[in-house]
Amino acid sequence: MAVPAFLNSSYRYLALAGITDTQDIWDSFEAECLANSPPWTRTGGAGGLLTSPVDADGRFFDVQLSVPTAQKLQMVLRDQSGNTISTRQIICPSTNSWSVMIYTGQYHFYIDVNMASAAGECIYGGILDLSPESQIAHAQYVFGHGSRTSAGAATNPDISYAAMMDNVTPATAGTQRAVMWSGGASTSDGLMTFNGYRVFRPREMYAIPVGGGDSRYAGRCYQVMMVPDTIVGGTVITIPIDIGATAQFKVIYGIASISGGNRSLAARIA
Repeated sequence: MAVPAFLNSSYRYLALAGITDTQDIWDSFEAECLANSPPWTRTGGAGGLLTSPVDADGRFFDVQLSVPTAQKLQMVLRDQSGNTISTRQIICPSTNSWSVMIYTGQYHFYIDVNMASAAGECIYGGILDLSPESQIAHAQYVFGHGSRTSAGAATNPDISYAAMMDNVTPATAGTQRAVMWSGGASTSDGLMTFNGYRVFRPREMYAIPVGGGDSRYAGRCYQVMMVPDTIVGGTVITIPIDIGATAQFKVIYGIASISGGNRSLAARIA
């Protein structure tokens, strides 16, 4: 056994408290991306386009953040061909400060905000681990999503939705594509081991391949795990990732559990 590829990439974690202006989130996110190893690259000066590291197979994505107001943060996520995959927002309350969790790595990012007075919100994106196939088995590997549309409407913010290329067209509004068969608390449907331990699994995505037809398995999201939705946002969970090896994951506030799905998402912090 070995650490699976989707957990064998770089990662960083930064927690911020007492934030009242989304510009502070943007500034901190940029600094985290540039501090990664390998680092992201920035086009232009501060606040420019950020491009993820290019992997050994030439895969990458880029993201541009903007601050429409002190309470709004918007992302435009593109794939390696310059296609806009997702344009989403978070909107934070003006009546109180917020806690912000920034998860980054060479293949992923999540900006998660605990609003305190409202439900958490999140914007995110990354590339997929295509295992067990080659990492160049297909070019539809960039995904992203967030709590709100570019117009600020809270639409499809739960764990089952994400935007990707379907055939040759970006499904920018997001569609149900994340596999929901793992991570719940039930003991009646194979989600517990014989010894009573929970079964944690990766977040897997489906997309329509070039040429059309039915959705097919596209890959796994890097450095996140699906966990029971009974574990509240902000909780740190220790999960085995290899024989004798564990990693710590923190439950994301702003990616909602689908009704009846019993799943939340946790991102790696250590």
